Amino acid sequence: MNEEMDNALDQLLRDHAPDPVADDGFCASLTESLPPRKPPIKWPLAVGILAGMLACWLSVGTAPIVLNGWRDWIAGDLTSSALALIVLLVGLDLMALAWVLTDRDEPAF
Repeated sequence: MNEEMDNALDQLLRDHAPDPVADDGFCASLTESLPPRKPPIKWPLAVGILAGMLACWLSVGTAPIVLNGWRDWIAGDLTSSALALIVLLVGLDLMALAWVLTDRDEPAF
């Protein structure tokens, strides 16, 4: 569907929606009787991030293109391996930024 149809459906539902059904306080009493939500466990996310960083470093950290890219970048030479490394880092940063912006309503920790 498109935004125009969504707006039309929302307006139709708002205009023709029946009044709320009287439940004599059933929903309120049910909500009060539910147990409180458990807070999310925080340590698996941190362990997963560290394990992913370690696995990435072990698998890619000794690759010749990465080592050459670091060496050339530090020396100030923009070779193809240095540019590949820069593009990789910028791309990962942009993906992380997009992820944070899409999940900004949900706290990570």
